[in-house]
Amino acid sequence: MKNENGIGFSSLLGLTFIILKLCGVINWSWWIVLLPLYWWLPVVLLMLVVWINRKRQQVEQDAPKNNPPKRSKFQERLEEMQKQRDNYSLKNK
Repeated sequence: MKNENGIGFSSLLGLTFIILKLCGVINWSWWIVLLPLYWWLPVVLLMLVVWINRKRQQVEQDAPKNNPPKRSKFQERLEEMQKQRDNYSLKNK
């Protein structure tokens, strides 16, 4: 909620708390005094968690079902070399 000067309610409340703290009228901790200036932080974090969760669901839905992941050329070559090593060790026993 902003008025024509561009100062919102939370900014005005935070500024008031800072002035009252500096004048010694209130004896609150600074984190409580500055709390009205950080109301947006939990909202942004919640939006981020919801966005990440939706992206994860989309990835799970888009992933092919019951298909094993494709092996890279490196993995194929490694398996081939392991088989050759096993065959070689069996022949030399």
